[in-house]
Amino acid sequence: MAEPLTRDILLWCVLFALGLHDFLTNFEENGCEMTYMFQYPQYTKINLKKNVKEKFPRYDLYIYGEGEYAVKLRSLKLTGIPVLFIPGNAGSYKQVRSLASVALQKSNTREDNIHFNYFSVDLNEEMSGIYGGVLQDQTEFVHECIKAILKLYKSSTHIPDSVVVVGHSMGGMVARGLFTLPDFDPKLVHLIITQATPHRSPVIDIDIRQSEFYDKVNGYWRDNMNCSLKDVTVFSTGGGYRDILVRNRLTSLDGIIPEERSISSQTMSVPKAWVSTDHLCIVWCKQTVLVTKRAMFDVIDTKKRQITRDVDHKVAVFRHHFVHHSGTKKSPGVATADSTTVKLNTKTKWEVKKQKSWNFFRDISKSTRYLVVPVQKGKSFVAVSNVDLEDWIIGCTADANGSCSEGISLASKGSLIPPMKSGKKMILLRPENIEGFSHLILVVPKDQTLAEITAELYNPEERNISFEPPPFFQRVLKLLKGFPKSIMESEPFLESTSQGAVFYNISLPSLSMVWQAYAAQLLTINCEKTDSGNFRGNLMMYNEPWSQERTYAFSSLGQTGNLSLKLHAGMPDNSRDAAEFHLVLHPGCTYKVQIAVAYKELFGQYVRFYALLLPSYIVANILMALLYQLKCLGKPDGDCPTFLYALGTYGQSWRVVLIAGILARIARITSVYEQLVGLGIPDNDHISLDQKDISWHTLHGPVLYLLATAIVVVNVWVITATIAVIGRIAELLLRIFRPVIYLSFLKYPALLGAAYAAYFHCGALGLQILYMIALIKVLYYSIESRVSDDREGATRQYNLHFSLLLVWMVLYILNSPAFIVWVKNLRYTNKLMHDPSSLTALAATGVMFMIDLGNHTSLNRSIYKWVSSVMHLLTVIMLMYAVESIYRIPYFIVIMLGLLGLAQVVQQRVPPVQHKQKAD
Repeated sequence: MAEPLTRDILLWCVLFALGLHDFLTNFEENGCEMTYMFQYPQYTKINLKKNVKEKFPRYDLYIYGEGEYAVKLRSLKLTGIPVLFIPGNAGSYKQVRSLASVALQKSNTREDNIHFNYFSVDLNEEMSGIYGGVLQDQTEFVHECIKAILKLYKSSTHIPDSVVVVGHSMGGMVARGLFTLPDFDPKLVHLIITQATPHRSPVIDIDIRQSEFYDKVNGYWRDNMNCSLKDVTVFSTGGGYRDILVRNRLTSLDGIIPEERSISSQTMSVPKAWVSTDHLCIVWCKQTVLVTKRAMFDVIDTKKRQITRDVDHKVAVFRHHFVHHSGTKKSPGVATADSTTVKLNTKTKWEVKKQKSWNFFRDISKSTRYLVVPVQKGKSFVAVSNVDLEDWIIGCTADANGSCSEGISLASKGSLIPPMKSGKKMILLRPENIEGFSHLILVVPKDQTLAEITAELYNPEERNISFEPPPFFQRVLKLLKGFPKSIMESEPFLESTSQGAVFYNISLPSLSMVWQAYAAQLLTINCEKTDSGNFRGNLMMYNEPWSQERTYAFSSLGQTGNLSLKLHAGMPDNSRDAAEFHLVLHPGCTYKVQIAVAYKELFGQYVRFYALLLPSYIVANILMALLYQLKCLGKPDGDCPTFLYALGTYGQSWRVVLIAGILARIARITSVYEQLVGLGIPDNDHISLDQKDISWHTLHGPVLYLLATAIVVVNVWVITATIAVIGRIAELLLRIFRPVIYLSFLKYPALLGAAYAAYFHCGALGLQILYMIALIKVLYYSIESRVSDDREGATRQYNLHFSLLLVWMVLYILNSPAFIVWVKNLRYTNKLMHDPSSLTALAATGVMFMIDLGNHTSLNRSIYKWVSSVMHLLTVIMLMYAVESIYRIPYFIVIMLGLLGLAQVVQQRVPPVQHKQKAD
């Protein structure tokens, strides 16, 4: 193996392993409470029309019930509001039970008997997240279910004309896909709630059917939002960092559905939830389930006893519950003007707070108290209160006597904050928010148990500060100088907070790329004697304004607070607001604030956003080694080097990635772009990656290529060792019979079997057979390189076919989702429908047959140099068009292997080139 290759492998493997470990483990513990059923859950199957069952034999429809309620449902005389749950990738129809059970318990507490009927579709737990061939069938079946559900309400006194749809994971895409059906009536669904649904694009674009489904659905919603979809509202929630399957930005509806008809949120930001959920946990997490049910009950039109069709009201309600909860109990969705007038009791004594900051703490208040703060020009005001009162903060203008008889409620400007069950709400009033008021009044009602208010009037110029990390080279020098200690310790950003400070706003303008990551620490320097109480401590809040996402970290008094500062989406080019880091502190303590680059989390972010782009770079590494081997074989008496030597000698990133990056830049030039569009050539993936919020840059290509090199080398080490062991065992077993006899009888029947399997059953099954043929061939040459008379020739064949084995392995892996779906559906049919791997497998079978026609050692081998050059060009093109669109990689592989097979056929018939010897 070439020496330059061995030097870097360990480093890149370590960096990738660190990033992968951070991605898979560095998130908060599961803070979700379990949702329990009070009675045994039961699922009653709904009989569908005969033609529906014949068309979709794999699917079923159920209605959920518990105990006596389940018994009543068997008559199917329904009077509630219909809700249909659609499971996602490999999801079960039984995942509906958490939402349905909570809805049932909540309806039992209502006097009006308004309730929901929860239905769920059984989609055979199909792998819709990695195989798009089932998405159209699922969508059409859900349409049939909606029509069947509405027919069950014929005898109801309030007949519903629509169904609420709740979709988990890919179920949310199926829900939106309904509207693309030509015979679907948009009035049948006007409220869609999705959980951890990747709306923007597939998690991994490995299947062309899935890619086409996304293009069709998102294209339809963008084009029809102001016509057929004008009454439809969609609410999406992501799971945050615990969801390692669907990163949060993919769940955003930004750019697909206008903000006035949609809301995108994450569970870490949702008021009264504030937990990160993994991909499955989001359907049963009690905190998020309760928030969802509160919102659904609040959008009921009590007169019609159905979900309201008022779009503004629905959006206002869900925004109240999922984005900004003011902490008041006023009916959400009803616009509460900032000018709401509140009458004040003139007999209540004013307790004027002249201190800049103060903390009020009482177990029991025997009478109503007014805590009054005089407004000062140019000053901002912050307050944190747990007072359970609608109008807990009021702005007023004092009369000539220096008192107020009425004021304006400012409570709607506040927002709930963690910790859970603390009842705390925070309000931040800037100078422009309190202009015109002379006083701010914080109300403490009588009989309030454990009333606590912390407040401060401060100069915003002193508390709004910016974090600017040192220049790159200075940071690297400092890191190297103090290594390894420097990589673990944070840099002091604020040596000491101001005495009595309650609030700091730290702007992070340098945090704009998704691969960046910082770690913030809040350390206590000194604390005066403070009153004890529940939920007393400090709160760190990280806000990403362009995606309305917030992350919180609460720490008790005296404890160190820690919070990761990293992005869910890169800063848009047109964004004027930087990410912000807020501190809400206890005024009786002083603190030190430290912010430093979090190197491990930086690697974790890189894995989170870019690891799924590695397949094309892995394939490029394999192909670069293969084409160098062909280049060597193309020389007179040329030898075929080992895979690792070829990769180390010719696999440098600049030979392929740099060229791909330059060509991608050229393709973006307007005149060139128009020419390519005119020729029907699609946009290359570099253009689409630039348009996404993952901070893509051309320099990421070489980094990903080097990471892929490390992954390939490690796998080659493992595969080589495995083949050596198996080869030794096979050599002992086959000493009686020469392996060549064994192969000659099985090779061509196996190829016919692969073609048969690909055409009549599943293309991935055919590719699996081809991979096994390639593996047996490598094992054969491995044995021959030790026992054959022509060991040099056998070694040459082994080296070449080892590289081809890696290619066949990648080809099978990329199409393996089709094989999984085929196996799951064997009880219904032995042929996989909508199989994108079928043509690939058939073409690959023919290619393998052509490759086997030659032995790479005789006749005219100069043609391999031409094949190598064309493969080099195709590899460059692959890194332009298949970095994100991974489903295109198999096409490039088959074309390149086809060129090699064609060369095999040609080189057997073209006479060799005669080389004249030079005279001495």
